[in-house]
Amino acid sequence: MTPVETLNAWSDRWADVMWGSLVDTTVIFALVALLWLVLRRWLSAQLVYCLFLLVLLKLVVPVQVTVPAWSAYVSPRHTVDQMADWLAESRLSASGVAHPPGEAFNIPAEMPPALALQTKTIPSVETSALPPPTPPALRLSLSAKLMLGWASIVAALLVGFAWVQWRLVAALRRAEPLDEQTLPVDVDHLHQLAGLRRPVRMLSTPNIPSPAVWGLFRPCLAVPADLVETLTPQQFRWVLLHELAHIRRRDLWVALFQRLVQIVYFFNPAVWLANWIVNSQREYACDDAALAASGTSRRACGEAFLSIVERASTFPRPLAPALGIFNPKDFFKRRLVRILDTRRRLHTRLTLGSAALLLLVALVVLPNVRAADDAAVAAKPVNELESKDTPAEGVVEGILVDAAAGTPVPGARIVLRGSRAYYGESDADGKFRLEKIPPDSRQYLIWASAKNLVTLKVQVKQTISDESDTARFAPLRLEMREGKQAKFLVTSAATGQPLTGATVRFGYPDRRRTLTAADGTAVVQGLLTQEYDVTIEAEGHARQAPQLDLSNAKVTTEYRAALDPGGIVRGVVVDGRGQPVPEAEVVYWVGEGAVGFHGDDYRTDEDGRFRNRF
Repeated sequence: MTPVETLNAWSDRWADVMWGSLVDTTVIFALVALLWLVLRRWLSAQLVYCLFLLVLLKLVVPVQVTVPAWSAYVSPRHTVDQMADWLAESRLSASGVAHPPGEAFNIPAEMPPALALQTKTIPSVETSALPPPTPPALRLSLSAKLMLGWASIVAALLVGFAWVQWRLVAALRRAEPLDEQTLPVDVDHLHQLAGLRRPVRMLSTPNIPSPAVWGLFRPCLAVPADLVETLTPQQFRWVLLHELAHIRRRDLWVALFQRLVQIVYFFNPAVWLANWIVNSQREYACDDAALAASGTSRRACGEAFLSIVERASTFPRPLAPALGIFNPKDFFKRRLVRILDTRRRLHTRLTLGSAALLLLVALVVLPNVRAADDAAVAAKPVNELESKDTPAEGVVEGILVDAAAGTPVPGARIVLRGSRAYYGESDADGKFRLEKIPPDSRQYLIWASAKNLVTLKVQVKQTISDESDTARFAPLRLEMREGKQAKFLVTSAATGQPLTGATVRFGYPDRRRTLTAADGTAVVQGLLTQEYDVTIEAEGHARQAPQLDLSNAKVTTEYRAALDPGGIVRGVVVDGRGQPVPEAEVVYWVGEGAVGFHGDDYRTDEDGRFRNRF
């Protein structure tokens, strides 16, 4: 397949995904907006925030549910597709060429005499041989050109987003730790009021116009250097509680998700509108949380808010999008009115009724609903692979045959590789079946190994259904031939003696594992002519991670590994206060290498401890 053909094939799937996302989000946004307008007097900011987040979650949640045909119309995409089919049939009926659905055209066996063609014999004419016609040059389809343009815009938006984040990081790196003893409020008490279990690091910097939180894993709170001088203690208390509410709610993670979705689906108006409403409701919810926890009068809180807005309006704007203060003026007015409205009831958490309503709406709008009639495709048994019937959806099946003997190969290990890997094993008749395989933008590759037999990597043909996000895969007949093998000899570098029970492990996606025998040897059979990442390790010895290149190797490749004496590194990660830091990522570097690696413990435990063998 040429690059142009590959792009054209990818673009068809891309166009289906983008069109489906546009339909889904537009209809779901309209439904949620209608629900909001009808019930807005009784809905809290937190509930509205979650409801409009469902519009964005629809784009990334690949949940598919089969329901009775009569109830499939709750799916926006199913309903739109049905309407499109009805309109198409209506146009055909108007043109006079329609026929009853499900009924084939009847072609008469013999033409009526009135329509019979008058024919006569034409004498043969000698002609010289003509050159074969030149095949037309392959061209990019319209969807491929649109996909390339979309990819270029997404790349540019990602670069712009990264640049803004880099500017913010640079500004915060110049910040100094804030001495909490000089603040007019008890910071530890504010952490308790905000519902935070861990203390938040506080910074002081003149490079930002208003307080801002930053950091996904270990968030910090940056405060303008002169903010304390412009606010009363009660006002300063409300401002800090507002920012701490963002940390408790994990708003930075949600904001990152929103920005990435908006970049990928920049052409979708429903995504922009949903993001705008989510941003507004997030600020409303944090305002309410700060009002409820601070015990400060609404008037003092309103004056504090106006002071922050005034500072932001006089500050240079490049960092505004990163700090979340880029909003229309009427939004500031609505926030101020909400803060001062003493008749409005404060909601800081979802009530039981609100949670039930949210769950109900999520169950309706998130799954991709399919009619049972459309999904009923009978899965044919493997012994009927030669049948011309349509294969089952999401099923990769086939049979493994020894090319030399012509017999089935039982007990073979199957690897199917796309964006992720799937594994299976052939049965006593050499048949295999992998189920629940989703469609993939990448081409699936499949191969198998059994003792010293191995197949080539074969591309699995997939057909994407127009009615659903499922794929059908052509049945396979894979021939196995003698493959290559690797023989390992593992010894101790200190004593020269063979190491018994050492582990030889192949990396993703093969993931094979074997142990050395008493003589320190281990043999791995059924290998392809490619490169393999291998890890060799033994208790009390430092591991080795060689790369075996079998592209031009002999049938058997020998590898000798002399493991140096090793040990165990243990440690504890603590913060500036000496408290253990759980879930901290632990990375190791060898020498001055630019790339690190993870050891036995990818992250610290709940006591901040980690362990790794070297």
